[in-house]
Order: sequence, then C-alpha cells, then structure tokens
Amino acid sequence: MKKIIILLLSFVISVLFTLSTYYKQTQQVLIEESNNLYTPKSVNIETTFSSFVSNIELKSKPYRLFSQVENEQLNIRAFYSNDYSYWNAPIHNGRFFKKNNEFTALVGVDVPTHEIDGIKYFLYNSKKYEVIGYLGKYVPNYFKSSVLLSDNSFFMDGTGQYVLDGEFSKNITDYLTVSNNNNVGVGRFLNLDFFTPLLIIFTHLIIVLATIFLAFIYNLMYRKERSIRYLLGTTHLIYFKERLLFLNFLLFFSVLPVIISAHFIIFDTFDYIIGIILYLLLINLEYFFIFFFDAQKEGLE
Repeated sequence: MKKIIILLLSFVISVLFTLSTYYKQTQQVLIEESNNLYTPKSVNIETTFSSFVSNIELKSKPYRLFSQVENEQLNIRAFYSNDYSYWNAPIHNGRFFKKNNEFTALVGVDVPTHEIDGIKYFLYNSKKYEVIGYLGKYVPNYFKSSVLLSDNSFFMDGTGQYVLDGEFSKNITDYLTVSNNNNVGVGRFLNLDFFTPLLIIFTHLIIVLATIFLAFIYNLMYRKERSIRYLLGTTHLIYFKERLLFLNFLLFFSVLPVIISAHFIIFDTFDYIIGIILYLLLINLEYFFIFFFDAQKEGLE
C-alpha cells in the first residue's frame, strides 16, 4: 500500500508537469502560426546585413531574421539565425533548417514543387531548393502559399528591411532602427502573453507543493521503522541512504511510462526531460531536509 501511494503521487506530479509543458509549447506554436511565424516580441528593423551579423550586442543572444522576397503568387521569405538549437518553425512533416545557407526550403501544401530523381524541389529565379518540410503544425492551411528559404543571398549588402525575432535586449533601439511588427495573432486578442505565464507558474506551484507532500508522506510512512532500526544500531545516515535509494526506484518506475508517452506530444523533449529530472532531484532534496529535521526532533542522532 505504501508503494502504491508513492507511485500514484509521483505519477500525478509527472503528468501535471507533462500537461503543463504541452500546454506551454502548444500555446507558443499557435501564437507563432497565427502571426505568420513571428512572436509578439518581433520588430521591424532597417539595417545592412553585414553590420547586423557583426553586431556584438546581437551575437550574445539567439535571434532569427526574416527577409521578405517579392512575389505576387507566394509569400516567400528568407531565413537566417545565429542559433538553430533555440527555435524550430512549426512544421507538420519533415525537418527544420540545421544551418544557414542550406539552399533548402520549407513550403506550404499548395506551393508548386518539382520532383527530380525522387527529390522535391522548389524552383525560384533559376535556383533549386530541396524541400525538407511543410509549414504549419496545427494550422497548415494558413501557410498553404508560404515558402521559407535558407539562402543568405536574399539578405542584401545594402540597407534593407527585415523582421527580427528572438530574445534580443530591450535597448535594441540604441544600435538599430526599429519599428514594432504587426502582431495579428491570437496572442494579441487573447492576451496569452499575460495569462499563459500565470497559468504555468500556478501549475508549477501546485507541483512543488505536491513534491513536498510526497516527501513528507514518504518520511511519515517509515518513521516507526526508522526508530526501531535506530534502536537496533542502524545509524540514521545509513537508513536514509536505504530509503532514498528505494524512493528513487519508485520515482523512476512511476515516471518512465509518462516520459515514454510524452515523446508523442512533446516536441522539445530535451527541456522536458531536464525539467522532470529537476523535479525528481527536488523530491530528493526535500526528503533529505524532512528526514533529518524529523530525526533531530526525535533525538535520533
């Protein structure tokens, strides 16, 4: 019965964290998809590409740069980034760019492509771009005439207008000519930038309280056994190590099925697994303090 209680509590905590992560990622994707791949932080800038990429202030944080390509039938944009591990475009099939100047393309479902030797290409200005994916994770029809290109040649040497997005500093106006981008996504109407963080914080607060409760209950379950073992000569440190090992055994087997299932809905699995590990470490730390505080209070030293 003791094992079942700990397994259930740990399972509920991991499920809450998984749902919280899924909600956060889904909201972010919906905001970007409804705003043409831009976040509410995006800004319009006017600068030369060479001076932009050499800017020391901008190099310190990940950013992405979009350049609009003139075309009457399609919405074509070129893409450049200083960190491809930070952001992926929402796609429902294929992969995102891995580096700059790949000469590859992400296209919408209605964008005309040409197949050569079993490989699909998007043709533009006598250039071939291998199609590596299709835009739109949840609303692909919104991008049916959109194209995203990995080609630095669209970033002209002279002064040009671009859309900058990412985690750039607030004093960006000190070194760039900036104007606000036209945010037309769901984030603007639903104020998700305000409500989503509050909901995430509230959920994590519940999870933290649940981990404290789990550590407290686990300590309470074995308090009598600890006292008996202490009287029989077992030091509290040795007993703590035994209980901690067993606790982690239970945590691992309760969390493992959730992690395996989450693989199908969480697309940023690295951060998700790191978050799960941190919560498991938090339970260990909480149990450590509760165990030794309780032992000291009982005089088991």
